[in-house]
Amino acid sequence: MTALLGLSHELLHCIFAEVDPADLAALALTCQDLHSYIRGNRLLHKDIYVRRYDEPSCNAEQDWERQMQDLTKLEKLLESENKQTKLDSLGFVAEQINRLLETAHHKTESSSNLPLLIEHFHNTTNIDAFLCSSTLFDRAGNENQQPAKTEQLTQSSAKLHCLFGVPIDVVPNRLTYAYQRPDLSLSPSSCTRLQMRPLPTHTYARSKVYDLRQYTEHTLWGPFTDDGTQRVDWEKVEAVMVVLGFNLNKFTERSDGRWP
Repeated sequence: MTALLGLSHELLHCIFAEVDPADLAALALTCQDLHSYIRGNRLLHKDIYVRRYDEPSCNAEQDWERQMQDLTKLEKLLESENKQTKLDSLGFVAEQINRLLETAHHKTESSSNLPLLIEHFHNTTNIDAFLCSSTLFDRAGNENQQPAKTEQLTQSSAKLHCLFGVPIDVVPNRLTYAYQRPDLSLSPSSCTRLQMRPLPTHTYARSKVYDLRQYTEHTLWGPFTDDGTQRVDWEKVEAVMVVLGFNLNKFTERSDGRWP
């Protein structure tokens, strides 16, 4: 350690810039001297950040240390196998993913952010926890897909689903349906889930899209909230995406694949 601390700051910077972001915090805890060197070292944190993520193109001042800490936490959550931990962190994950997408390089092949997200969302646990927590999954989906507890979180999940761009809608073969006598002691949602699995999302999405009562002057006759703020209602957009995806798949099937 003495030999390491005896190096110039320039050499220490070159060495520590190669450290994995998740290990930098542990490195700072090894001794007071390293803690003093790493903490608040804006240039070091920036160099580590841009090695792993896309550098933001905006001219605003960046808190590189805080951003790197947040993204390190995000990656740990995405890698975690604890479903409840993921569900409890939906708001944080949605915020960080939105920022990664906003700062991603405009060319996919040159981006570091997009491959990182693509890799993590091959994991069905992440899909269930973060993309399937809108109210659409109150009745649809499977037992691992449940709506979040607050409207803000259900909106965040619906937005992530839309940004994902692929409707999560498994259409089962009729032979896979399993009917059973309903248990009247259960809630309507639980009872419906038990009678038929899996439950396609497009049926419930269609009921939301074609419910004309949701299109008023307050919603500007479109997919906006009815509180006059003109904010996007991501759950409505999500429902539109699911219905369009289902219709396009059906059209492709009925055209014998002649339509891409």
